[in-house]
Amino acid sequence: MPIKIKALDEQEFNEAATGSYVYGKFSSYVENRYRTVYVYVENLGEEKPYSGKQNNDKTQYKFFVSGEIYYAETEEKLENGNFLNQGGLPYRDSIILLW
Repeated sequence: MPIKIKALDEQEFNEAATGSYVYGKFSSYVENRYRTVYVYVENLGEEKPYSGKQNNDKTQYKFFVSGEIYYAETEEKLENGNFLNQGGLPYRDSIILLW
């Protein structure tokens, strides 16, 4: 199942393309608490047309068939390369990028 990631800003969203990278954040409920982690996704796979559910007409979407995801508790830790990934290895999955 693709991971929904919100780009940190509009420029990040617009520049995200096949083979590039993007900074963003991922939010979800974990143990009954809404949590947000900051993500760096590199080696974005092929971009395909987004055909999923669109919850908001003002939201823009991009779909990438794959990406290598690194995540951190804060934006500062992400920028410093202090990732929470087990063994320092990226998590690989398809990406729905939002803005």
